[in-house]
Amino acid sequence: MTKKISLLRVCLILIVIITGICVGFSYYTRLKEPVFLKYCVATSAVPSITTGYQQPVLELQYLTNNTDQREVIGLSFAEAPDYSFIATENAQYYGGSFTFFSNNSTPQLGEAIGPYRLRKVFLYMNNYFLEDWKGEVELNNALVNFNDGSSCKVNLGRILIYSDGATDNALLMMNSTSSNQGIAETTFRAQQDLNNLKMESPLIEEASRKLELTLNTHFYNEIESLHLKRGDSLTVTSCDKSDPGMIDKNDVYDVIDVRPLLTYDKENGTRGSIRIYDMMRRKYFYGYMDVLKCLIRRGVF
Repeated sequence: MTKKISLLRVCLILIVIITGICVGFSYYTRLKEPVFLKYCVATSAVPSITTGYQQPVLELQYLTNNTDQREVIGLSFAEAPDYSFIATENAQYYGGSFTFFSNNSTPQLGEAIGPYRLRKVFLYMNNYFLEDWKGEVELNNALVNFNDGSSCKVNLGRILIYSDGATDNALLMMNSTSSNQGIAETTFRAQQDLNNLKMESPLIEEASRKLELTLNTHFYNEIESLHLKRGDSLTVTSCDKSDPGMIDKNDVYDVIDVRPLLTYDKENGTRGSIRIYDMMRRKYFYGYMDVLKCLIRRGVF
């Protein structure tokens, strides 16, 4: 009987210790503020007159506690105070109008991952603004407004919004492949002689710290001597250099999608360009350990 009582005491003590550890860990890992993913991305903004319906310029994601019932209802950027944006977690644009779905149909937004939820914010640019807008703008620091009247300032990384797709018929895309090993490859065929190739993007140098970009085995910044004759193939390869098993605090970006411009001299003496879509790294599915690694890498705890 004495042994049974002693064993029961040990079990109760272990239960109390384990419960205390779990409660402490839960308290320690609770988020004080939503944590937005960081982006090093380029994306196009096209008015609905062209597309037939309005598409979001970008889908932003953030992590928050499961108990957080707030919703994002507005977002503005310090770098673009005169630009008109609409941000929402539960709206879709069609033909320039939008519909808000009530909480009755979507009681909980986002994906539950342990004690957190991964939420998504759809970012639109005002259609009337886009009709005459040309060029590009880089966005970094945002003021996020919630439906309970609260707000927070966040650094979203480097988001480059541009107005054109930069298509050209001098290079014909033949095929494109990607793998879960982080390798993406696209092959083009030159329709005419092309010289003085150059890869251009204000984001490419920063993205190249984690993604290796080559053109016919030449590094992206060493292609000036690359000459293409009519019928030659050009293979663009992007390779993820990061180790998914490591927590690298220098790896500051959760999403990379740079879309640099490949420019070149054409036979008629003009300068042509196309966008390259291979330089991308994006995680589509997050598990609990992925979330913890992300938060540790960001220095949240």
